[in-house]
Amino acid sequence: MMTNKLTQLENEVRHDFKNGGPLVWTSAKEQPKQSDLVYVDGGIFNYKTDKHGDIPPEQILVVTSEDRKRRVNEIIAENPSVDINRLADVLLYDKLYNPSLTKMQDEEYPIMSERQFDRRESREVKSTNGMDGNAADGKDHGRPTRRERSGYENRFVDKKARIRNKERKKEYHEFTKVQPVIKTRYFSS
Repeated sequence: MMTNKLTQLENEVRHDFKNGGPLVWTSAKEQPKQSDLVYVDGGIFNYKTDKHGDIPPEQILVVTSEDRKRRVNEIIAENPSVDINRLADVLLYDKLYNPSLTKMQDEEYPIMSERQFDRRESREVKSTNGMDGNAADGKDHGRPTRRERSGYENRFVDKKARIRNKERKKEYHEFTKVQPVIKTRYFSS
C-alpha cells in the first residue's frame, strides 16, 4: 500500500517535471535569480538574465518542493520503514534530473544522477600511462622503442651481415698481416 503511494508520487513528480505540473513547478512571484531552474515555453532551462530577462515572471515556472515535502512527510508518518533512497530521489528530483548541459557550472552544489556520473566519468582520461611522452601537438616525444623484427627480416639481415663480415674479415686480414720492411736511407749533404 505504502509503495503504491510512493510509486504514484514518483510518477507524478516525473510527469510534472517534464510537463510543468504543480508538484515540481510553481509560478514565479518575482524575477528568478541567475541560474535558477525554470520552466519556460515547454522547456527546462537555467535562468539567465540576458536570455530570459524580458519574459514576465507570470509566464515563468520556478522549481519548488513544498508540496512534495508535505506528501513525503505523510508517507513517512503512515509507514516509517519506507525506502529512504526513493524518498530522497523524489525530494531531489529536480536536482538529480536537471537536463542542463552546464549543470556542474551553474549550481553551487550540483548533484549528479548515476547516469550523469557515468557519462562524466567515461569522458575523463582514466590513466596517463599511455600519455607520458605526448605533447600538446598529439605526437609522442618520448623515448622511441624499436619494433620486433620478423623472422624473414632477421634471416635477410643475417645473410647480408655474413656477406659483409667476410669482406671485412678479408680487408682486416690484408691490413694486419706481416708486411715487408722497407728500408730507406736519408743522406745529408
